[in-house]
Amino acid sequence: MPNIERLDNGIIYIKLPPFTSVDKKQSKKYADTLNHFLSQKEYQGIILDLSDNTGGNMIPMLIGLSSILPNGRLFSSVNKYNQRTSFDLSNNRIDNQETIALADPIHKKKVPVAVIMGKRTSSSGEVVGLSFKGLNDIRHFGQDSAGYTTGNVVFWLYDGAQINLTTSTLIDRQGKHYENDPLQPDTYSENPLRESKKWLKSKIN
Repeated sequence: MPNIERLDNGIIYIKLPPFTSVDKKQSKKYADTLNHFLSQKEYQGIILDLSDNTGGNMIPMLIGLSSILPNGRLFSSVNKYNQRTSFDLSNNRIDNQETIALADPIHKKKVPVAVIMGKRTSSSGEVVGLSFKGLNDIRHFGQDSAGYTTGNVVFWLYDGAQINLTTSTLIDRQGKHYENDPLQPDTYSENPLRESKKWLKSKIN
């Protein structure tokens, strides 16, 4: 489950872990943990730490963060036929994906967000980081991500085995195309937590 801490100067620190369960109750619990805090508490800035987020199911991650993500396009995918699919957020729903009935109502908040990422940030963890690209008062800190920026589909075989096959590549809201390319931070740093705090304090003050 996400780990959330209050720091000084009205800053919230969120350690966002991977989520790999297919259980809907666990998915809801993950999203509710994030949304309950973000929609109810007062804060002036957020550090979103994706440095150990190796992926899994992106839906509870993104829906849980709905309070600090604007409704509308998060990113798009494009297949080999050049057909695009838009992944649009609408509070507790992402188009073409599952809906999570959150326990608390979503209250949209506009605060600066520092996103921490690194070489262990991969797959759906990268998608979360990518979903913040191009927004105002957002800055990414750390190192390049792992570079697993594609859309994958699980196909079940006749003997019960499964294969995870890449079927599309990703495009952020600024139009940048990712085909197993890493996300690059705005500020490269060996101490991204310190740099994130420094940047957020400058934005808050």
